Amino acid sequence: MKLDVTDLSVRFGGLRALKNVSLSVPDGTVLGLIGPNGAGKTTLFNAISGFVKTETGSVTFGDRDITHLAPHRRAGLGLVRTFQHGGLVPQAGVMQNVVMAQHATMRTGVLAGILGRAATEERALRDRAAEVLARLALEGVAAKPVHDLSHGLIKMVELACALVREPKVLLLDEPSAGLDLAETADLGARLRALQEERAITTLVIDHDLRLVRHVARHIVVLSFGEVIGEGDWEVVRKDPKVIAAYLGPQSTDADVTEPTVDLSQKGETDVAARTV
Repeated sequence: MKLDVTDLSVRFGGLRALKNVSLSVPDGTVLGLIGPNGAGKTTLFNAISGFVKTETGSVTFGDRDITHLAPHRRAGLGLVRTFQHGGLVPQAGVMQNVVMAQHATMRTGVLAGILGRAATEERALRDRAAEVLARLALEGVAAKPVHDLSHGLIKMVELACALVREPKVLLLDEPSAGLDLAETADLGARLRALQEERAITTLVIDHDLRLVRHVARHIVVLSFGEVIGEGDWEVVRKDPKVIAAYLGPQSTDADVTEPTVDLSQKGETDVAARTV
C-alpha cells in the first residue's frame, strides 16, 4: 500500500513545526527520514498516524484520503507505527505483549464471548504471535517478562508487536535508539529480510545513518520542519544543504557506508541467543 503526504503543515501555537512537507512511499518500498534533533520527524509521524492535527495538506493511504481520520481508524486500515519510547508492559511476558498488541483488531463482542468464540479467537492471536516471534527468532524469550530483556531484545519485541498487526504501511520511529553495533546489525538484517519476504511499505526515522543507508533506497531529509533534500544516499550525502544542516563538513562516506558489522546479513550472534 502506498503512502503519500502532500504539503503537510503542523502548527503548535506560534511555532510551525512542519512547513509544507511532501513525500511519497511507493507500495512495498522503504523510505528513510533523517535530520537533526528538532527537525520535525516525530511530529510528521504523529501527523501521518493522526495523533496531531494538521494545519494544511493531506495524507493519502493507497487511494484513500485519511487526513481527518482518528488514529484508531487509520490503524484499522493497516497504518501501524512504533514509538520512540515503546508501549510494552514491562511486567508482562513477551508472548503476552505480542498477543495484547492484536486486541484492537479482535471482533468478538459480548454475545460471541458467551458463545465461546472469544477463546477461539484468543488462540488464533496466540498462534499469530508465536509465528511472528519465530520469524524474528524470539521464540526462546516468549515466556520471559519484558523487564528482564536486554535493550536490543526489547526493540525486537516492539517490532514484533507492530508486525503482528499485519501492517500495510509501517512507521518505525528510531528503531535502533540505544542499540550497539551488533544489535543494530541484527535489526538491519531482519528489516531487510522482512522487506524481501513481505515487501511492507515502510517509513523509518533513525539517527543511525548506517541503518538508514542499508534499509532505505530513498531518503528524505528534514530540517526545521522543511524538506531540504531527498534522493538515494549518493545524492543526499553530497547535497550542500544536507551537509550544512545535518551531516557536517567533516563527514565522510565511510562514516555511514562501511559499518563494522555487515548490515546486509545477519549478525554472527543470533539476537535471541544473547544474555537476557
